[in-house]
Amino acid sequence: MIQSFRDIAGKALARMPMRKVIAPEPDRATLDVLRDASHRGLAEPLFIGRRRRIESALADASWPSPGIEIVHTENPREMPSAALALLREGRADMVMQGSLTQRDLLSALAAAAPNAAGGGMSPALLFDMPGAGRLG
Repeated sequence: MIQSFRDIAGKALARMPMRKVIAPEPDRATLDVLRDASHRGLAEPLFIGRRRRIESALADASWPSPGIEIVHTENPREMPSAALALLREGRADMVMQGSLTQRDLLSALAAAAPNAAGGGMSPALLFDMPGAGRLG
């Protein structure tokens, strides 16, 4: 039975190769999570958004940017549809919410796949409950 994110990570490492994860203009917390996932072999980051802002965030986090893929979008409003395009092209396997709102992501998905939106699409939230011995 899976009771923590550690259990999820263990199962993921045992079953899947590294996945490319899209992170729209990441904040420090997102960078920390991605760095940890990258070091564990769970994810390979692909950043999307304004290149200078992303490079600055990487520098502030002492994460060297050479070799890290950045897809530049001039307008932050383009990030959700650009992220979905990268998924469709097979260049990535998942999108982290990062600096986007759920509304932005779901609106882009509904516009890209209108039939999916009518088929019961919904976001999911999973969080660790320290001390409770389970996920919420």
